Amino acid sequence: METTRDYIYTRDCARMVVTAMETVRTRTHGTDPHVRKTFSSGRPLRIDDLLKVAEHLFDRPVPVVHEKVVPGPNTDLSVESRVWTDLESSSLLSIEKGMRAVRADLRYRLGIT
Repeated sequence: METTRDYIYTRDCARMVVTAMETVRTRTHGTDPHVRKTFSSGRPLRIDDLLKVAEHLFDRPVPVVHEKVVPGPNTDLSVESRVWTDLESSSLLSIEKGMRAVRADLRYRLGIT
């Protein structure tokens, strides 16, 4: 529950990938097409905080199964890019808006009004 990860909405990530591909062409001028770029929201979030957002949006508790884990340091699985950081945008959807969009899409696909 205390593991930290980086969550990004799919469309935001897709936009970043397209922009990065265009950037490879313009910035490297074909001299070095090999660039390692991490795509992330840059907004690390703990799993327990993610569940709180989901519970708030869905108005019900999220069922979670806890398994015994080996004691140790909290794991930080969030990522941060150090290459072409100008490609990141503050216009990325927040976790709340991204979850709302996913919920709306699921409701639409399932025929739930």
